[in-house]
Amino acid sequence: MIITSWNVNSVRARIENIKEYLQKFSPDVVMMQEIKTQDETFPYDDFSALDYESHVFGQKSYNGVAIISKHKLENVRLDLIKDKLKQSRIISAELKYKKKNIQLINIYTPNGNPVDTDKYTYKKEWLDTLIKQLKTLSKKMKILF
Repeated sequence: MIITSWNVNSVRARIENIKEYLQKFSPDVVMMQEIKTQDETFPYDDFSALDYESHVFGQKSYNGVAIISKHKLENVRLDLIKDKLKQSRIISAELKYKKKNIQLINIYTPNGNPVDTDKYTYKKEWLDTLIKQLKTLSKKMKILF
């Protein structure tokens, strides 16, 4: 199983690079960050033509995350964190592989620069919320975090 992560900095602008990568390396799952497009303008057909299903949490112009997979994903969630700024930064899903459940969590963290600004405070609060949520999930899934 090959699972990759890629900050694509605009999925539509990089679609040819992404398709070339998929054809050359054939990863099972690709988690993309900073897709910079809304759900309805995501290139679903390009990935479907290469036998990937797509799950998207998009946002106009900024942020956005997606998971594409050759395998069926279950329990896809866009609400792992209740983001007070309503930014599309996290998507999760479950994948069954060789009788094992794999929890995928694709994260595009806030930048937070410069220090001592609202952006920095937002990043710290966002990460605190993420850590609390992951600890809660780990208890439910009986894994250590």
